Amino acid sequence: MTPVLSLRRLPVFLGGLAAGRRLQDDVDRAFADAGLDGASAQACVVVHAAGGRTVYARHPELSLAPASTIKLLTAATVLGRIGPDARLTTDVRVATPPVNGVVGGDLWVVGGGDPLLATADFAARAGLSGRPRPASRLEDLADRIVAAGVRQVRGRLLGDEHRYDPLRYVPTWKPEYVEQGQSGPLSALIVNGGFQRLLPTPVPASAPAADAAGQLATLLAQRGVHVGGSGEGVAPPGAVTIASLESLPMGQIVTEMLNDSDNTTAELLTKELGFRFGGVGSTAAGVAVLRATVPTLAPGEVDDFVLNDGSGLDRSDRATCRALTALLDMPGVREELGASLPVAARSGTLAERFAGTPAAGRLMAKTGSLDGVVSLSGYAMDARNDPLAFTILVNDPHDAVAHVLVDRVGVVLVGYPQGPAPAELGPRQP
Repeated sequence: MTPVLSLRRLPVFLGGLAAGRRLQDDVDRAFADAGLDGASAQACVVVHAAGGRTVYARHPELSLAPASTIKLLTAATVLGRIGPDARLTTDVRVATPPVNGVVGGDLWVVGGGDPLLATADFAARAGLSGRPRPASRLEDLADRIVAAGVRQVRGRLLGDEHRYDPLRYVPTWKPEYVEQGQSGPLSALIVNGGFQRLLPTPVPASAPAADAAGQLATLLAQRGVHVGGSGEGVAPPGAVTIASLESLPMGQIVTEMLNDSDNTTAELLTKELGFRFGGVGSTAAGVAVLRATVPTLAPGEVDDFVLNDGSGLDRSDRATCRALTALLDMPGVREELGASLPVAARSGTLAERFAGTPAAGRLMAKTGSLDGVVSLSGYAMDARNDPLAFTILVNDPHDAVAHVLVDRVGVVLVGYPQGPAPAELGPRQP
């Protein structure tokens, strides 16, 4: 064993210094080439090697708009506080149990906050780039109502969304985000992401709970169950559950949110955090839970997060590269998020990025993009196959330049550590 103070360790030490200097030079050069190396540049980078050791930092404390990289905090909070195996439940309830297959009054479908409840045809084409979307199928709920013996509903089928508050969108979002379909209307009971259609232009459901009830009524009619109509309403106390549908496990819901950068899912999970831990199913309550959880996920970085939603759509959200990278470095978070993130040139929002570069298949990260905001935060497998946790936030009006810069830095990271081999730095052999 080589003694700690042995000169034989000097080449390894010097090699590490050379690799760190090479990384710094390469990243600095990328910023200079992009014209973002001046004192006024609104950009930051932080890179951690194993054990949380900082190997590169540029303006680590700079508070910037993070865009969708804020979903990393939402994901880590949901997985830590609710758990990856938890499921959300959509119930079907009656005031009086059916007699001879007949429900004498109304039937309520009570939303449990499942963001991925969908019809089979929607799920088959609604994922990123047209790929199938993971979903809990509304058809399965219809089948379970039939299996419970229901053959007729003399009253109406009513959608119950009382689990969450009635606000459909975060009030501080830009109106264009709603028009572009960046998020569906928020409700504890939505089907197909809250949209009546996505193409050629998104059309949100004006009353998502009633829309969900109407779609379920149609599926029941296809199965021979007559329903007197549909709408929305709150199930009475003491109503009996006759059928239920569980969501996918929370870990899969979080993976879908991160892979497709699903704003609706992020915001519904934020409301669920508020419902469970903040006293009310609202965005404000959920954001308060996110803030309260920061000390356990990124100790010492509480003031580095400024939050107004859980998706990052709000342009007044703020984070530092230091805080997001500290979050990524937390034991437990690293394993859970690393397995849920898009993979460069392979999946999700990174499927079309880094193709043909050394980063393909070796970089797993959450993307972020708004007008004037480009971000990337996750893990890069370095040349030794060790994970580097990193965050890059760029707030600059030249989006195209920022995208090139961010991708260039990603490629640099998978080449770390570059530098002379220890043997080249040691004494020559006789």
